[in-house]
Amino acid sequence: MRAAAGNPGDYDVYVLDSRPYRIDRKLSDYKGRDPLIHNGTSEGMMACLLDMFASDRPIAEIRSAARALRTSVPLMKRDLKVTSLFRPASFRLLLTTATNIAIDRGFIPARDR
Repeated sequence: MRAAAGNPGDYDVYVLDSRPYRIDRKLSDYKGRDPLIHNGTSEGMMACLLDMFASDRPIAEIRSAARALRTSVPLMKRDLKVTSLFRPASFRLLLTTATNIAIDRGFIPARDR
């Protein structure tokens, strides 16, 4: 999403769904936007993300970063002694790990960590 001067009309909104046309039933009043369909696959999701952000990065780079994060998940769960990372404290660790992977691979600029 991008905004200029805080004007809500200046935001770009993207809608993703795993199946075509389901969005019409769920958001019947949300018209004028074409959803990006990812077909319920990680490959489809990566393609949608690349389309959303008009990235010219090779999808192999995105795939590699996703693999690095996936590899980290079991280690985080083991270290935290949890079965799910979708709790506030463990999710922050997941987010930090994903951010560090993105910075290390040049997807986003580094800031003071």
